[in-house]
Amino acid sequence: MAAFPLDKSLQASILVDDLVIVVLQYFQQVYSTNRNVAYPMQKLNILSALTGDNDAGFENSTFNQNFDFTLIELNQKRLIAKSPSSTDTYVLTGAGIAYDTAKPILELTGVDEFLASVERNAGVLDAVARDYLRESFLAAKSNLWKSSVFMLGAAAERLIYVLAEHVNAILTPGPETNKFNSDALAKTQKDWVVRQIPQLKKQFAGSVTCFRELEDTLNTLFAIYRRQRNEVGHPNPTVFVPQPAREKALLMSFELSAKAVNDVLNIT
Repeated sequence: MAAFPLDKSLQASILVDDLVIVVLQYFQQVYSTNRNVAYPMQKLNILSALTGDNDAGFENSTFNQNFDFTLIELNQKRLIAKSPSSTDTYVLTGAGIAYDTAKPILELTGVDEFLASVERNAGVLDAVARDYLRESFLAAKSNLWKSSVFMLGAAAERLIYVLAEHVNAILTPGPETNKFNSDALAKTQKDWVVRQIPQLKKQFAGSVTCFRELEDTLNTLFAIYRRQRNEVGHPNPTVFVPQPAREKALLMSFELSAKAVNDVLNIT
């Protein structure tokens, strides 16, 4: 088992590949004190234990970002799950209890296997988004991380366009702010969808959870995909330096984003 808390130098330098193991070890350590339950832990408690900071604050923004990617990856691998009682509470799954932390968690598989896994868990992807995702994965397999980042951003933007068109089709005509511009940029359409979520929750009261998940996804993962795509593809005085572990975690998290979109696309 890892020693807790992480020392300050390690907090500043630890990558997603290693941090996912550390966090899972922490879950397993807590579970070992009570084997009758898959022990739930609040995000705040995890951070406090890992950092030794009772306020769970971060002195290093990279660690903060990598911790968020770590939770995404553990959730993606079904080693932890969100508790129904709170969006910030995570539960160690049976797979997480049994997982051998001597083995790596972040792994790239074959592209067909990857796409099949995404669609098995998230639903059938839009054909264009699927092609972009395929190219992103193949680029990552060849360690072409800038190309992978760019294509992942393109896949995310495609899903935003598909999503916005669908929301416009199912939304009851409302005030001026509900007007949809099919020619708008992806960011504008994303922001438009987010503004419609309160009305969608009222109109489709039985699907409130879907819209809550969608809003979280649009405001976090899709924003990250798009920002990194822009950093690679647009002229910028700051040279974009890929971090393979981080980019791999983002690629593998696309399933969660696609599911959030597809859950809404299934509402008619």
